[in-house]
Amino acid sequence: MRKMLYAIIALALGVNVVLANDFFTASGVPSTGAALVSSTIRTEFANIGAGFDKMPTLTGNGNKVVTVNAGGTALGATAATALSGMVIGTNLQAWDADLDAVAALTSTAGMLARTGAGAFAVRTITGTSAEIDVANGTGASAAPTLSLPTALTFTGKTITGGTFSSPTITTPILTVIDAAGDLIVGTAADTVGRLGIGTAYQRLMVNSGGTAIEWSTPMASQAELEAGTSIGPVFTTPGRQHFHPSAAKAWGFFTVANPPTVNAGYPGTPTGVKNSVGNFTITHQVTFSSTNYSVIVVAEHSSAVIAQVGTRTATTINLLFFDAAGAAADPGLFHYVCFGDQ
Repeated sequence: MRKMLYAIIALALGVNVVLANDFFTASGVPSTGAALVSSTIRTEFANIGAGFDKMPTLTGNGNKVVTVNAGGTALGATAATALSGMVIGTNLQAWDADLDAVAALTSTAGMLARTGAGAFAVRTITGTSAEIDVANGTGASAAPTLSLPTALTFTGKTITGGTFSSPTITTPILTVIDAAGDLIVGTAADTVGRLGIGTAYQRLMVNSGGTAIEWSTPMASQAELEAGTSIGPVFTTPGRQHFHPSAAKAWGFFTVANPPTVNAGYPGTPTGVKNSVGNFTITHQVTFSSTNYSVIVVAEHSSAVIAQVGTRTATTINLLFFDAAGAAADPGLFHYVCFGDQ
């Protein structure tokens, strides 16, 4: 029986098999000692043939698969992609080089990056120290999170726009400041420098070339005040203003007596002497530079009194007073003011 099975398999494979003993002859007579009569063997082979006839033909059905019909009564050959539930693009993924590349990746955790056609690599998101912090860079335990560190360093970076609430400025600005009162000024494009604190009465001004700011002392000198011609950005102080031509250099307000009593005056307290009726000499507290100065004198009296300047020196003035008839007369009060250079 074992030999019969060998023979059946050989027939199915198309191989000529020679048995040690022929159990079957063409004449239908089995040899002596045969296990079965020939009719039985022929029946078996007929059944085998009928079974093989149910298989689809091989010709024209290359690369197809054997299928059973819906009724389960016959076999057929069908292209694999034509089978129900096997449509490429609908039920099945077509071959793709990128999928091969993904399948070839190691099991290392990380983010998938396509590095080229049919090429992928596992990447990890990383930050930059003092610039960007990254949590879960591989994405293995949670979604990656990017954040700014508590202390930021922007070496070589340019920050444009934005609103900065109460920033604390450290370097390099603070390295420019050396002392209280220092100013930070632009010294060139994108460059800052230190302008140290000025001295008393100095003002912050643009230099003569219009290229920078600097501390300056725009205080008019005595000569400038006396000339009275400068139109530059200069100022004076109360103690120097009197040098200007418009300022009175000396004035006084006297009550006539012997000697006359000064009620008010400048500079200091002028003194007076009554030489005679209607004749008084006033001594300045500050000497004029010459006798070329102007004197204005006014009499204050209940009736008409004429005031006149007699003589003058650098240190004194002589004031004369007359009534309407031209006779010397004392006024009740008199005033004088002097303009010139001291």
